[in-house]
Amino acid sequence: MLWHEERAQATLEFALSVSVFLLLLFALLDIGRLVYLQNALVAATQEGARYLVAHPTASVSQVEDQITRRVVGFRPGELSIHIRHPAAHEVEVEATYVYRSVVPLPFFDGMTLRARTRMRY
Repeated sequence: MLWHEERAQATLEFALSVSVFLLLLFALLDIGRLVYLQNALVAATQEGARYLVAHPTASVSQVEDQITRRVVGFRPGELSIHIRHPAAHEVEVEATYVYRSVVPLPFFDGMTLRARTRMRY
């Protein structure tokens, strides 16, 4: 084999291996982002429920403001918040968010994240 053929082969192998490595790296970062957003959604519903327990006469928009201030990294308009009073002296805050993957992974794009918190007062 000639020297320039070996060099071309090494360049091709490097290009293929780097592209696979970068795909795996960005997929791992995207999965980390997914976990972060799920945890942020849970914390936001907890904050909204706490606010409702502390301020039982608060309006829905006040609770939504508390929740949207808590979440960072969410696209505006993609977050859906539902507030219910399932029983006397009980509140329930539920939030849903449609996750859009940065890396085009078929399993994660369009996944719906949900969090629900129920508290009594």
